Amino acid sequence: MSDSEIINEALEQAEAGNTGAAQRMLGNLVEQARECEPPDLSDAYELAATLIEQSLNSEQPDVADALMLLREAAGEEPSGAAAIMRERIRQVSAEGWSADHDDRHDEEEIAWAAVCYAVPALQQVYRMHCVEPKTDCLQPPDVEFCDPWPWAAEWDKRKRVPTQDQRIRDLVKAGALCAAEVDRLRRLKITRQRESNERTEAQRILDAEDGVADLPF
Repeated sequence: MSDSEIINEALEQAEAGNTGAAQRMLGNLVEQARECEPPDLSDAYELAATLIEQSLNSEQPDVADALMLLREAAGEEPSGAAAIMRERIRQVSAEGWSADHDDRHDEEEIAWAAVCYAVPALQQVYRMHCVEPKTDCLQPPDVEFCDPWPWAAEWDKRKRVPTQDQRIRDLVKAGALCAAEVDRLRRLKITRQRESNERTEAQRILDAEDGVADLPF
């Protein structure tokens, strides 16, 4: 079977709930890919295999992310959701932007960076080149945009006049950053709830101790 046929077969197995079989097929494919010079799509295979493995260890297996990666590896045009998911994995695995790292950006810098990557490029051009609204500006004169880039300029990968592919890439980064910020806020919510519960429990213990101290003996 060709790589594409194996991937499609793995897709069918995973969609039918046979994630173990799909994982084994992918594992064999990864090993074959590693023997190629250069390796052929091994990154995509390994990402998909990892996601399927994670789904097997969860209480509610969900191979949707893995399926999107597999379809991309099979040569299908990746959806926006698949591209964003893969970029988020890359940010964590390649860039090292872990949960601990993201949690330190507690002034919503990640969300601001997402805004900057998502904003249409013409607004950036307008901000950079049009001091006063002019009829010959491509940007509508009633729109202003103050770039809120939160970090040092060296981390800003945007192009002033991006190609269509670069524009798509910026939007993918924006989506991945939004996902990172959602995860950060969820972790923060859990942390605050736990701290609130601990304070409540501590107060309950103190109140109980005070009650004992007030007993007449």
